[in-house]
Amino acid sequence: MSTSGPHHKVLVLGAGIAGVTSAHYLKENGITDVIVLEASQRIGGRIHTVEFGKKASGEKAIVELGANWIHGRAHNPVYKWALEKGLLEPFVLLDRMEGHYYTEEGKRLNKELGNKLWEKFLTFEEETGIYFDQNIQTSSTIADFFRERLDAYIAQFPPEDGVELRLMANTMLNYLGFHIGDNLNLMSLQYDGSYEDIPGGDVKIPRGFSEVVKTFTNNFDVDTVKLGTTVTHIDWDQSKQGSGPVKVCCSLIGGEQIIYTCDHLIVTCSLGVLKKAVEDNSLFKPQLPVDKQMSINKMGFGKVNKIFLYYDKPFWKSSVKLAWSGEYSNVDEKSEWYKRIFSFDVVMDNPTVLVAWISSSAALHMEQLPEAEVSKSCTTILRQFLNNPDVPEPTSILRSSWCCNPLTLGSYSYFNMDSTPSDITTLSEPLYNMDGKPIVLFAGEATHPRWNSTTHGALDSGKREADRLTKYYKSSEK
Repeated sequence: MSTSGPHHKVLVLGAGIAGVTSAHYLKENGITDVIVLEASQRIGGRIHTVEFGKKASGEKAIVELGANWIHGRAHNPVYKWALEKGLLEPFVLLDRMEGHYYTEEGKRLNKELGNKLWEKFLTFEEETGIYFDQNIQTSSTIADFFRERLDAYIAQFPPEDGVELRLMANTMLNYLGFHIGDNLNLMSLQYDGSYEDIPGGDVKIPRGFSEVVKTFTNNFDVDTVKLGTTVTHIDWDQSKQGSGPVKVCCSLIGGEQIIYTCDHLIVTCSLGVLKKAVEDNSLFKPQLPVDKQMSINKMGFGKVNKIFLYYDKPFWKSSVKLAWSGEYSNVDEKSEWYKRIFSFDVVMDNPTVLVAWISSSAALHMEQLPEAEVSKSCTTILRQFLNNPDVPEPTSILRSSWCCNPLTLGSYSYFNMDSTPSDITTLSEPLYNMDGKPIVLFAGEATHPRWNSTTHGALDSGKREADRLTKYYKSSEK
């Protein structure tokens, strides 16, 4: 049996950074009747800092199951906010290729040679933007592009160096798959340049990324965020005479059903959840407009995860980069899922924990394996690549599971071979009633035309929708 909840001016679906940002800026702009509905028992969404491991002092340490660092400084709204709130002390920049490269035979490769390849790899990354910036038509994938460029570059070296360079190139391709979010064979070269890189390096957050999200809630009343509240149906039907409120049906943890109404609903759930809603013809009543459905279906949504390994005593001196043999495209991502791990990295201020980064379908498969099997596979890899049979089993492990989590169903968006920037534009467009009032609005990283896949894109999109409603009411008062 359903009960009727109170009417609110604005409801926000999701308490990730896009959701809390939109609520924050609405309240800052005088629209205070805002409630955030969150299905889980925490705020943050795909930002999730948890305690795991120990600091050198013996205190509890933290790891990031989700977003790990701030991408760029120059005009990054997350960086600006975190800096203003004193969350970046001490200041730490990420060194993506810190550590050494090792082969499956347990050989450590020439780091100087690897540094040369990495510098060239970065220029190749920049070069992908030419196709979008200059509107050069291509049907190639990101994998096609890098295969061609790397082959040509490595051919300039002596054969013995070429062998090592090809192995280290596999490390970098696996890194890039993690960075963009999926298998490089699925990614469009044509539109890669629509993403805007922000200069200034990648910045770590010593106290954890969740602290950034929390500071956006400082102007919230105690009951602004409704945790454990799953939105099951959104009735935005405006076909009847006059313009009515949006009805938002929710299920609470105890089984109670409650129906809220609002003048405006800001939807910030992940693209994965939207894909599922379109596929099942669920959530929205009536279903979303056809063009919006098509854009949701076409856009790529990645698969990325992390595996944290805790040891009583560290046996490593730096990160372990895995230089797998064979061709990047020839990996069976189910039976050889571990070959999509590109590195076991050290974790900031957490000296007895390593983190393994994994992407593509292998990340989804890893989630579904028994914990003991994942632990054993990681141990086998470390023993093999370090040529050290005495590498111990980890004392405990912790995995992210973004692909199977029903509240995310994946990691972050990207341009696959079917999608274009116009799909982001279509997704981000609000639904209006007959009077031209925006009644259902969309925010989240997948709705940002320049910064999709990032926390700063999510933040900026939440502010965008808050500004949209603020401008709507200011114009209505004239």
